[in-house]
Amino acid sequence: MNKNQGFILLPLLIFMQIYILLGLTALRNALLSEKIHAQEQARRALANQGKIILNDIAAALRNHTVSASACMVAPLPASQIRQKSFEWWASFACQGSSESYRYDYIVENLGQDKCSWVMGDPESVAYYYRVTVRMRSAMPDMLLQETMAMAQEAPITEQCSGERYMVRGRWGNVVEI
Repeated sequence: MNKNQGFILLPLLIFMQIYILLGLTALRNALLSEKIHAQEQARRALANQGKIILNDIAAALRNHTVSASACMVAPLPASQIRQKSFEWWASFACQGSSESYRYDYIVENLGQDKCSWVMGDPESVAYYYRVTVRMRSAMPDMLLQETMAMAQEAPITEQCSGERYMVRGRWGNVVEI
């Protein structure tokens, strides 16, 4: 019997193990990619639902079907809002729910601009508000903000000293903080 008869078997087994490990790594990467894609899709669905909720809250505030004062907080930087605890949101925010999500929201009064008026109401003064919605879900919470201007009648004593200009009621840019 020849000593070299089983020599080719050893490199063949090593190559087979390498190919198996490469195949398992590729399979694991594919599963991880699929999981990341599913999480991103769920995050986008949450953001879309948040935009719809912001739309509904803004419409309710404009139509005075919801009281802004119940959810009003002093203006805060986005970084501070992001760090607020669940207890703070439970104490100061208004709560709501949609089809499959629960959310909290706050309204910040950013003040007025005596020289601006909201489109469609040239006799008014623009009061600016920022609405922040915290979407609660199984994923990490998502915070969305939108700034809007609401028309309010201005007292005669608070007239503009310069030229007046028109602003849109909503800018339509929702930002995630």
